[in-house]
Amino acid sequence: MPDSIIAKYSTEVYILFPEYSDVYRKMSAPYVKGYTFDFEPYSPPGVKEIMDVIDFFDYERIDYYYDSKNLDGLYYPNEILDEYPFIDTMIRSTITQMDIKDWRTIFKEDDSTFIWQGNALRGDTCAFVHSRENLDSESVKVHATMLSSEDAMILEDKKIIMTREYGEEIHVAVQTSIEDMYKWICINRLPQRRFDVDDKHGENGVGARSIPGKGTAGKLLCFRTHAQELLVNAIGKGRESDLWYYDFQHEAVLYFENQYEIVQPAFHGYHVHPGEDNYDQVEIKRLMKLQAGLHL
Repeated sequence: MPDSIIAKYSTEVYILFPEYSDVYRKMSAPYVKGYTFDFEPYSPPGVKEIMDVIDFFDYERIDYYYDSKNLDGLYYPNEILDEYPFIDTMIRSTITQMDIKDWRTIFKEDDSTFIWQGNALRGDTCAFVHSRENLDSESVKVHATMLSSEDAMILEDKKIIMTREYGEEIHVAVQTSIEDMYKWICINRLPQRRFDVDDKHGENGVGARSIPGKGTAGKLLCFRTHAQELLVNAIGKGRESDLWYYDFQHEAVLYFENQYEIVQPAFHGYHVHPGEDNYDQVEIKRLMKLQAGLHL
């Protein structure tokens, strides 16, 4: 496939926050939950959880978007209470640092009408995410999902279920935790990662070569095809970092070294054990817990 086409593949995450609720304002969407405060500065419920998810997946190539109409609702108390700076400062700082963009300024709004629990919606974020996930184009392919928290949206089995004007039911998946997002990303990231074989590490525990002055190279204890399967589920620790996967079969960490390919993420790898270089650069217990249900 030509690089020019692959480069247009993308993984997109759309964020919705809770909004301030009172009798003077209407929510940006009827499925957005409201919060109130008692004039004591604090962070609205759910915001920290959303920020924690974004921060954890900093190593992924993800395009994050917010909804400016929704963000206006989150910021609303700043307009009525000067002593309430915390929401504005925290969210604006995070959005700037992580290059999160307002989708309404990047894309054309879908003017179709959708129905959610009897409410007619136009220019709606969830409906737009559905259209991105189902984009029909030969040159562009997108996998998109929502990121929120249980405190920010009214959900039905972690989904928003809407219907079009002519009755078609659509489901928009909403990720509400690191575990949910991890499972979704492993399957849906675009472009998907590629395992590059480095012969010096051998394969299936044999064939590792000696490196002058450094001893024998780290061994790849599984077949290269299995390493590709595990690479899909590996996690990192920062922007475009190396990756790690706990290989339960061999009771070792499979370390993937980032090749820093521009078009498609590529890695070569080998197994490491306690005390060896590159073993404990991530929290092993958390790595094992996160991947326990996915080990292959």
